[in-house]
Amino acid sequence: MARRLTDIQGRGVALKDGQTLLDLYNERASLYRQYSDLTIVEGDGSLEDTVRSVFNAVGDSSAEV
Repeated sequence: MARRLTDIQGRGVALKDGQTLLDLYNERASLYRQYSDLTIVEGDGSLEDTVRSVFNAVGDSSAEV
């Protein structure tokens, strides 16, 4: 995530003074889990494996990966 957010303020990420991205993630992680409709554990699989898992979880196993 840190690699993608090279300009944190420009992206509008709301950090408190002295707060790091890890702090923000740790603060929000339980909310992400609580309100998610779907959680995919990607493990050591490839990107294609992860996408296939998403398609299978939402019931679209005919989609091409």
